[in-house]
Amino acid sequence: MKKTIGLSLLVFVCYGLNLQAIFVSKTRMDDLENQVRVLQSQVNAVATQTALDTPGVNTATGNPEVTGAKWYGTIEALYWHPKVMDTAFAYSNNITSHDVPIKGRTKRIKFDWEWGIRVGVGRLLDHDKWDVYLSFLCYRPHGSKGVSAQGLSTLVPLQGVITDDANVMLAKSQFKFDYYNFDLELGRHYFISSRLSLRPFFGVKNSWIRLKQKTRYSGGQDLGLNTATITNSSDFWGMGSRFGLQSRWYVNKRWFLYSNLAGAFLYGFFDVNHREKHSINPQENMDIDDNDHRFSPMAEFAGGLGYGDYFNNRSVFVTLQLGYEGQYWWRQNQMVKVYETSPVRYESCSEDVTMQGLTIKLRVDF
Repeated sequence: MKKTIGLSLLVFVCYGLNLQAIFVSKTRMDDLENQVRVLQSQVNAVATQTALDTPGVNTATGNPEVTGAKWYGTIEALYWHPKVMDTAFAYSNNITSHDVPIKGRTKRIKFDWEWGIRVGVGRLLDHDKWDVYLSFLCYRPHGSKGVSAQGLSTLVPLQGVITDDANVMLAKSQFKFDYYNFDLELGRHYFISSRLSLRPFFGVKNSWIRLKQKTRYSGGQDLGLNTATITNSSDFWGMGSRFGLQSRWYVNKRWFLYSNLAGAFLYGFFDVNHREKHSINPQENMDIDDNDHRFSPMAEFAGGLGYGDYFNNRSVFVTLQLGYEGQYWWRQNQMVKVYETSPVRYESCSEDVTMQGLTIKLRVDF
């Protein structure tokens, strides 16, 4: 009897252990199946099929995940300083003659720092997380410089040809600079690591650059109370392809450093005019047009510090950036330089134009 009871207890314990092992095994199988499903969903989230039907990895978007957001807008305050090459209009001489020996300084246009504005609107596309962005820039700086001869010194004009043999006492030059620009670009912002994101883009650039310098000379033995006015203008309109790369390095979830680099190659029309007017001798007046189609390359660069965060229950994302930006335009100043009157001979100066300074940018994703 005791043997029978002992055997029954042993069988019951073994059966219980088997049930526990089966239960533990079933729990582990359920856990493994859950882990496999999670892993499969994660793989599906990063896996993609390329346009050539080959497997690949889908990179994470660099745009903020705002609830229901499709649009974003930007506004930028530009505090830039421009520089136009070849704006010299006179040089001083320490004697009342323009013959050697000469000791003096060249007088050029000096531009002040001026405010400009750039606004834009963009839309996030469902197609592979690309976005399209359109921006408009308006920047209109002006510069001027005036100088007068002191004591026994004199001023030698450098603008125009009707003042070639003249020494003047007063010279004043004004420069008007108008810059308008449209950029339309298609780009994709994505992370290549946990803290570094890139946005390559390409598109179209449409620009207007109007340069106009007006210089007046007066005084001296040759002009006396009369004036000679020389006006040069170089107006450009062009369109071409634009491409570039934007990058961000995130210090943490909100603060980041950014850098932008872009270039464009525009083909456009230069409307160039040169006029000279003498107040006492109208027969010496001059009006020359030198219009042509030319290529005009340019480059852009920017870098600085940014901050971004969600607002209103993640329905809005606001980004604020402060940085340094510059643009370089090759051979943009095509003003005419007349150097001979009999017959009239001239050439284009073909000089560069630059703009650089601070940029404050506000972007809102909504």
